[in-house]
Amino acid sequence: MRVLLVSYAERTQAEPLVPLAWALRCAGHDVLVATQPELVETMADSGLPVVAVGRSLPLYRLWDHAEHEGDADGDLDLVDPTVPLAWETAAPAFADLVQWWFRTANEPLVGDLVALCREWEPDLVVWETVTVAGAVAARACGVPHVRFLWTYDFLASVLRRLRDVQPPGATEPLTAWLTTVAARFGVELDPAAVTGDATITFLPAALRRLDDPDLTYLPMRFVPYAGPVVVPDWVHDEPTAPRACVTLGTSALDRFGRLVVPAATVVRGVAAVAAEVLVTLDGPEDAGLDPAEVPGHVRFVGRVPLDAVLRTCDLVVHHGGPGTAMTAVAAGIPALVVPEEFDAPVLARLLADTGAALRLGLDELTEASVAEAARRLLDDPVLREETARLRDALLATPSPHDLVDALERLVEHPAPCPETTRGAER
Repeated sequence: MRVLLVSYAERTQAEPLVPLAWALRCAGHDVLVATQPELVETMADSGLPVVAVGRSLPLYRLWDHAEHEGDADGDLDLVDPTVPLAWETAAPAFADLVQWWFRTANEPLVGDLVALCREWEPDLVVWETVTVAGAVAARACGVPHVRFLWTYDFLASVLRRLRDVQPPGATEPLTAWLTTVAARFGVELDPAAVTGDATITFLPAALRRLDDPDLTYLPMRFVPYAGPVVVPDWVHDEPTAPRACVTLGTSALDRFGRLVVPAATVVRGVAAVAAEVLVTLDGPEDAGLDPAEVPGHVRFVGRVPLDAVLRTCDLVVHHGGPGTAMTAVAAGIPALVVPEEFDAPVLARLLADTGAALRLGLDELTEASVAEAARRLLDDPVLREETARLRDALLATPSPHDLVDALERLVEHPAPCPETTRGAER
């Protein structure tokens, strides 16, 4: 079968598609990745065939400008399921999110994507959860489409909570906007289009409490992938003392030239406890540290293959990015999560609730609190046991190769197949 995988130009959301794409290709299927021009080279580095659709758009520069100008709603508590919603305030807030994220990401590519689908005629479209243009394109050529999650199902959670307070006759903003987009191409969307015919998730069951019980989920094991990287020689040296890794994400640094998490506080706190500290930044300046003040047991190692490095570590401190978080889970090491924004605080709470991680909010972050948490990660046997349990659950999830059979049957018979799990049946 022909499978089209779609993502707008966001590396951290597109790269998780690569293991599945290769599993499909190795099973003999024809695979094509579609993304905006600025991400084509990055995705082509995976060895997959890639095509450019639409035009590139400096999404994060627009966001940064809007934030400074006060034009965008910065309240993203919509994604926190503990925050009560009222339609009068939640609908405008969600409309703002649709405008500044979903619409800005999708409008530049939807026309080309629909044309590509009609010309290439895929049997299945897989789209990352923000690239809802994939749903329009799939409906335009009458084929099934599957949504691909890169974090917990924040979108389904928001939509479900909005439905609970939605007045009669009202339409939530994402469906309303996408319906008008689809109409431009002669496509009539059903209300379920924004969540796909099925949803692929790489989170283990313990982290999926926010799944929508009315949706069909296809669990897939998380496989770390972050582009072509070389494993440094020192990774193979056996540590002689507790080794910690501090990895606070590079997306914010790339996009805005700054980290959201106060890296200097984190590095100093961890350095007070661990005998060796690896920091995945290019140098002390990126962490806001004076090079002359950095202790000798702290090393700035730049961008490294995180899965290879974490397997040599005893603990990790990270920012709550889903890829980083799942790489730590796969490595089986306990984590301190210092979440930055959007989905990270909720994912940090889900991780902490399993007993496999600790979390500190940015308002709780001090050198002393970080040091205390690092000591617990090293010394608490329960934390380490729960981390091993979560790792084992992740490893027991069907691999991308195993998922191929389920996708084949989904194309042949659109009804749910045995490997699918409803949100409440995990």
